[in-house]
Amino acid sequence: MKRIGLYLVGPIGLAAAALMTILTVAPAAERLVAENAWVPWAPPAVKVHAAYMTVANRSDDDQVIVGADSPDYERVELHVSSVSNGLSEMRAIDRISVPAGKQVAFAPGGTHIMLINPKRTYAVDDQVRIVLRLQGGEKVETSAVVRRRERSQEPAREPAHHHHGQHR
Repeated sequence: MKRIGLYLVGPIGLAAAALMTILTVAPAAERLVAENAWVPWAPPAVKVHAAYMTVANRSDDDQVIVGADSPDYERVELHVSSVSNGLSEMRAIDRISVPAGKQVAFAPGGTHIMLINPKRTYAVDDQVRIVLRLQGGEKVETSAVVRRRERSQEPAREPAHHHHGQHR
């Protein structure tokens, strides 16, 4: 009888371990990934910066970003820029959906993260820490490099930082 018990524990234990592995949900950092994050360099007098990146959803479920934080700035907001009737408009948004298996580009002239009131001056090649907050309470951390903006990255309809003037 002892032998039968030992033989059963092995296969049952292996099956239980396999089931636990299947049922374990991957951490948010593995399901949603922020890649190629960057912040355009701005002179110290500019108190509102933007962050851009590509957010890839590697899971089989839609993910929703409901906010962002940064220990390097006083306030962080999700924003989208658009053109309506020939006028450029920027507005805060509450959420950004990232469909399963897809990616969302945070880019100049479109969806971006507003970084308001930096806690220090940033130089080219410095790192800015950004934390994306997901609908389920999970967080995805990334680091954005400060770099000079290339002309090809400028929104065609407006100069850099022009639309950020309403923030204080």
